[in-house]
Amino acid sequence: MPPFVSVITVSYNAANTVAATLDSVRAQTWRPLESVGVDGGSNDGTRDIVARYADIAGSVVSEPDRGIYDAMNKGIALARGEILHFLNGDRAQPDLRRFVPSGGVCP
Repeated sequence: MPPFVSVITVSYNAANTVAATLDSVRAQTWRPLESVGVDGGSNDGTRDIVARYADIAGSVVSEPDRGIYDAMNKGIALARGEILHFLNGDRAQPDLRRFVPSGGVCP
């Protein structure tokens, strides 16, 4: 069985971009996979958009943080995967398999 992958998405006021990011996670063919969302307490509707992706979310937290690295560490703490892949809220990843070969060793 392939290794379990956690895709960690950190965001802050990313309402204009986070849906495309999470659409790319939802479209992944890699399984098993979970999405871990860490939002820095956005005030632009990001949280409402992220809530629409509950079907792929392993964990979601929205609270103020001390910056991107604090948010990433929160994501690591929530993740259950054997492999962690960071995909920030303003990016999309069409093919996770490029980064996580079948052996589970990241290049």
